Amino acid sequence: MGNDISFGFSGNKIKVEARFSKRWKRFMVVNSLVNRWFTNGLTDLMMGIQLLMITQDLVVRKTCSNQENIKIISNILDKDRRVTLRQLEEELGMSKSILDKILTEQLGMSRVLSRWVPKLLSESQRIERVRVCRQLLRISKEPRFFDRLVTGDETWLHFYEPKTCLQMSQWKRRHEATPIRPRAVASAGKRMATVFWDTKGIIIIDWLPNKVAINTEYYVQVLKKLREAIKFKRRGKLSSHVLLQHDNAPAHTSRRTLDEIQHLGFELLPHPPYSPDLAPRDYWLFSEMKRPLRGKRFSDFEHLRSAVNSWIQGIPEKFTTGINKLPSNGRNVSRLGRIY
Repeated sequence: MGNDISFGFSGNKIKVEARFSKRWKRFMVVNSLVNRWFTNGLTDLMMGIQLLMITQDLVVRKTCSNQENIKIISNILDKDRRVTLRQLEEELGMSKSILDKILTEQLGMSRVLSRWVPKLLSESQRIERVRVCRQLLRISKEPRFFDRLVTGDETWLHFYEPKTCLQMSQWKRRHEATPIRPRAVASAGKRMATVFWDTKGIIIIDWLPNKVAINTEYYVQVLKKLREAIKFKRRGKLSSHVLLQHDNAPAHTSRRTLDEIQHLGFELLPHPPYSPDLAPRDYWLFSEMKRPLRGKRFSDFEHLRSAVNSWIQGIPEKFTTGINKLPSNGRNVSRLGRIY
């Protein structure tokens, strides 16, 4: 601090003013005093002492978490919540420790990352989302709801997909260097799978042929295959009127698809748009399916399909847990009005 204050009692006005205003630029009295000092030619000891006392007083004000500093920081944060500690330090001339104390202890704030959501919903979409959830809750209370429910969707499965950061984390001792790994990306080779399942497990997986797009014609054919698979794998389910849940993709909501759903004897379960938290395949199935496949390289489609089939046979008891979360997720949206 001595070096900061002693500088400037000799030299030109610009240097002196810059020296003080850089650290205490919010307090214009320093600049005013320096200006008077040079304009009037007052270079005596008393002027130096006066300037020293003011700057020392400013240092005290800048190194404590008083109400004035708290109010200044609060106003800055109200205008820009993304301001950094470095920016605050440069603008206010306060140390990081004091700033951190004010932010955490006095203002009760913490720096967080924005939470990812599928889409920023409009007010009408939020209202519709809550309305559909309440309808879903009423339906879920009906007898044999879970026995009737069948849900499905499409997902890409790569011949190679890198492990997640969490899967790659490992323990290390204090003296050991942090492990490193090269950047990995998913392979270009991939196949799309259309998966339908219920509380007892996978009913059907239909693999999209190469160079074929998912459209209404393809999806209608998959629905016909689904009905045949239910007929042989879930005896008695068709007679109880299957509740079908899928998202609002164009191939799922076309007039031809809706007519076919009715023709097959399925009852369509309402699903609000942009709501992966209300789709069991999104919040449970696909992430569970892909987890054991990550980090493995499959030379061709047959090896990939074999690995998926092995996973399916190994966890039949977990499918009930995944689907049973649906009403509770819908209840949270309905009761709390949560966006996601």
